[in-house]
Amino acid sequence: FGHRFKFLQRFKFLKTDATSTTDVDAIVSACNKMSMSKTGALIVFERNNNLDFLTSSGDEMNIKVTQPIIESIFFKNSPLHDGAIIVSNNIVKATRVILPVNNEKNIPQRFGLRHRA
Repeated sequence: FGHRFKFLQRFKFLKTDATSTTDVDAIVSACNKMSMSKTGALIVFERNNNLDFLTSSGDEMNIKVTQPIIESIFFKNSPLHDGAIIVSNNIVKATRVILPVNNEKNIPQRFGLRHRA
């Protein structure tokens, strides 16, 4: 959407001088496949700001981004599936990351971290 209509180019704070080496095609393919089974995923891309304060809330990893890796992390029976992942330069830096959650009281407690974030 952003590239096709050059919509994001209007926002200067989104521009970066560094080029990202993240394999976006693998992530998009994994998301498309997970959408067929209605599997949710929170994926955070580290760009200009260091996200170590979030990384420390989860399990640190050092895994190259591939479609099967993304799918296996968010598989519902995987111990890593609850929470978010942080991706930086085509590397999954952390899994099970706890993002700041919504403090709304009308969100039922039965919902997990992905729903609350």
